Amino acid sequence: MNGGGTLLVTGASGFTGRHACRHFLNSGMRVVALTRRADADVSAMGAEVVMCDLQDRERVSEVVKQVHPDYTLHLAGMNSVQDSWSDPLHMLDVNVMSTLHLLNALRLTPNSRILIVTSKLKASYAPVFSPSHPYSLSKTLQELAALGWAHLFAQDVLLAEPSNLIGPGSSSGICGLLGRYIVQTEKGEGPPRFNISNRHEQRDFLDVRDAAAAYELILKHGKQGHIYPVESGRYRSLGSVADTFARCSLVPVEFQYGDETEPYSSVKPNDISFPERWGWAPLRAFEQSVADILHYYRKEGELH
Repeated sequence: MNGGGTLLVTGASGFTGRHACRHFLNSGMRVVALTRRADADVSAMGAEVVMCDLQDRERVSEVVKQVHPDYTLHLAGMNSVQDSWSDPLHMLDVNVMSTLHLLNALRLTPNSRILIVTSKLKASYAPVFSPSHPYSLSKTLQELAALGWAHLFAQDVLLAEPSNLIGPGSSSGICGLLGRYIVQTEKGEGPPRFNISNRHEQRDFLDVRDAAAAYELILKHGKQGHIYPVESGRYRSLGSVADTFARCSLVPVEFQYGDETEPYSSVKPNDISFPERWGWAPLRAFEQSVADILHYYRKEGELH
């Protein structure tokens, strides 16, 4: 990589995609940003914006032939658990078939390294396959399909499993929702309280800008067919997350927690940490990420 080459980024107008485009442009790469609609913000960064729906197999092949990328970062997809229940087949189409459309088109560029970004919400393959929601099913099948396709056609595919990514930008994750709630409340427009399912639930949070740096290292140093967790290594309770946001609020805010009468089994950290030998470590403290989220919403969407 070393600051050269062409990178194709799918989902470039999304929360992670915009930060990834900025990161790789700053690294000196030519970035071709795939979006489903024109995105002036991504264009202003210096990326070449190409409109493409990954469900359109012929259009995907046409774009890949034109771009002929040295690297591909696949971020596009649906990530709403709630939406996965209302339309599970569409979720599977977007997360699984679109990935295969992209991989199939990239068979024409056999020297391209491909990083597929999946999710830590995927289900375990064994001993019992029991996904907790259609989104989990879609990300599990996406991962299996990518690995299988790569094996069958000898493609240089790697996978990343990020934890909960946070930071400035429009996000439907809990930190993004908390940021919106607090800024709305500061303006006198917010709901009376913010509902949180369980104060003791543990999650790992990582700044999206640190994740983008990790993706660069995986593309540079990763081994074909390997799956790389991308996480901070520190789990926080949702209660402590809410408390951090509350301390940064300019006005009092109120949280309402769900029923906690049943014991809650939190998700445990992945046993395999991101390889420190590559020189990667999160640079941004959780508190800084929270401050940047609130700054973003207070400035009505100004990325910095």
